[in-house]
Amino acid sequence: MKVSYYAKTDIGLLRTENQDSYGIGEDSYLVCDGMGGAVAGAFASQVAVEVILKLCKTINIEQVRDIIGNDLSKIGNDIDIFSPIVAIMLANRMLYNLTIKYPKLAGIGTTAVMSKVDRDYNVLNVYHVGDSRLYRIREGSIKLLTKDHSKINDLLDAGKLTQEDVKFTENQNIITRAVGIASSVKVDYRQYHYKPNDFYIMCSDGLNGEIDDNSINDIVNKNGKNLAFAVNELITSANRAGGRDNTTVIMFTIEDDGQPVKLLKDIKKDILSFSDNDLQKGLYEDRILKESSKKLSIEIPENFKKNKKIYTYLYIVVFVTSLLFLGYYFFF
Repeated sequence: MKVSYYAKTDIGLLRTENQDSYGIGEDSYLVCDGMGGAVAGAFASQVAVEVILKLCKTINIEQVRDIIGNDLSKIGNDIDIFSPIVAIMLANRMLYNLTIKYPKLAGIGTTAVMSKVDRDYNVLNVYHVGDSRLYRIREGSIKLLTKDHSKINDLLDAGKLTQEDVKFTENQNIITRAVGIASSVKVDYRQYHYKPNDFYIMCSDGLNGEIDDNSINDIVNKNGKNLAFAVNELITSANRAGGRDNTTVIMFTIEDDGQPVKLLKDIKKDILSFSDNDLQKGLYEDRILKESSKKLSIEIPENFKKNKKIYTYLYIVVFVTSLLFLGYYFFF
């Protein structure tokens, strides 16, 4: 199978900072939409992309067992499947630890949607946290392959809201799951069989927040033979519709190269969720991050570091005041 892709991110018409980031690995595609205000949101998504893509390459089976534990039985011992799950959890731990060390970063977080193509079995592995999305267009029809982790979906699932009411509901952008906002995170995973000539569209909510699924479908069906043109047209359409948010789109298609493939019989059709909500797992993650620190190049923006000059002046004032107090005390 031959995989072709095109990716682009755009600031939109109203934002002053692009908080979206994306990354391309070996048969892997990743979109992250940061939050936390201006530079902090951009920082969160950039850190997540770097940590996830770099650590996916270095995670070993022992580390997978430490973090996933008993949940290994849900799929098996395939490290290629589990490494992105663990990498997303490590990105979560990294961001959370940074908010502890640098209080000015408090509140940062990011979504993450990742696709990993398994050419041996014609399988697309999908990993998801938040409300960034993955669509598939097959034979002219569009289907959403991820489920938003959002307040809206929670209300729909509970029967407190109907699909017709969604467009009139306030606070549509409230998400219930993100990378970095807590010490642990729950990652959704699902498998899909892909077919030759499928189109896959990964995006931040700057796209689907401005144009509906049918519009996305029409644009791709008209322009799919030219991935770059199709992606640019999707972003242009989102901006024409308002461009109120950053928009990131990765589009890829899988073509048949004539080589024989093996179909995976026991494909996981349901969403599987994996969590690291355990103190011991958190300690394992800290250890892995410490061991992997040389592989990462995380630089904290200066405006989120403690102001050393202020603290130096404060220490001097306290010291001088103490000396004056002691002098006054002993003199009188």
